[in-house]
Amino acid sequence: MLFVLVSSLLYVYTQAHTMCTAELSPSRELRLLHKWCEARGDEPTRCAGVGAPNWASQATLNDSATHLEFARLLLSRPMGVKEYCGMSINHVFALWTTLRALQPPVVVESGVLKGQGTWLIRQALPTARIFSIDPVLLKDAWRDPSPLTTYFTGAKFADFGAHDWVNLVPARADRARGIVVLDDHMSAVRRVAEIISAGFGHTFYEDNWKYFGNRQRSPIGSDCYSFNTMCSRPLPLPLTQTNDASNASVLYKDHFGATQLHIPLTEHEANLAFVLAHGLEYVELPALFDMCSHLFHPPTLSKAQSERQRPLFAAGRQPRPPRSRASLLTHSGMVSLFGGRVEPISWSSYYPAYVRLSPGLDTTLLQQTTPWRLGCRPGSLHSWTRCG
Repeated sequence: MLFVLVSSLLYVYTQAHTMCTAELSPSRELRLLHKWCEARGDEPTRCAGVGAPNWASQATLNDSATHLEFARLLLSRPMGVKEYCGMSINHVFALWTTLRALQPPVVVESGVLKGQGTWLIRQALPTARIFSIDPVLLKDAWRDPSPLTTYFTGAKFADFGAHDWVNLVPARADRARGIVVLDDHMSAVRRVAEIISAGFGHTFYEDNWKYFGNRQRSPIGSDCYSFNTMCSRPLPLPLTQTNDASNASVLYKDHFGATQLHIPLTEHEANLAFVLAHGLEYVELPALFDMCSHLFHPPTLSKAQSERQRPLFAAGRQPRPPRSRASLLTHSGMVSLFGGRVEPISWSSYYPAYVRLSPGLDTTLLQQTTPWRLGCRPGSLHSWTRCG
């Protein structure tokens, strides 16, 4: 099972790397962007009762000095501002502001790809310890020369949940202040259990999309059971042809989409209950500039024009309304700050989530979740068994 899982992960990583390094024509780029925009989630109203940090408000993040500092930083990155690879510019901004606000002494980065996230973490936190985890690291990826960065990649790779973090980061206070940056397309509910078990107090979830594509015609879409999947309505993929919620089920995905199964609505609700019980703060960070809304949901469209724009992804069979969250920058402001035209795909946004977690697992609630049913258990050396 483990060999099949690792083989699947390596195949998907290979596909992601090809997309990362390929030159896209403008028309192909727009088609790809449209698919990604239609895969992102809805307003997280079901998590509205969880607190949100002051530093993550749109008013706080909409500061011209902050925007200018970030633009200067981004223009200096080794991979260049115009190259799309891994996190979009909006997600880079969200992570950068999160790290600057929290100042964690330890950062665990699950998902490295070309090293953009590692570089960003090191710029934001010059003295932090960084642990970078990835089954495959590109040959031309940026590598941190600092002795404070440890790589668990290639032959040294082990999944986040398989590490003995108590041994790697012995100081409990450092783990409690530390953050786990998840750019690894894994189940959010499973990661919450693993992160709390390891003693970390914060997480940043990058792949916070929700809707799925058609495997044959448009396979790009959510490949993980995200926070937004739990925190928003409607259900991402009901199976029934009726509105009978008692027979509805939700598609649960984990391990980069290698694990897929339909779970009953009651279990979906139990997953949310577990997350809400362990989340002290939850916020989906706004886009610096939302190219999705700018290109595909312009406010000047008439009702007839809007109806002709058939989305590639839908909630069941019903088209979804545009997201109400606004950009922090206008289009002219984005162009001015970042030196002229940039590729539209670099400005996609799935509203990545920041979550502050409570210490200690409620095992009663954990036992009602999908990961527990699939065999996820805290093991020896503070690590977790493979499951799913």
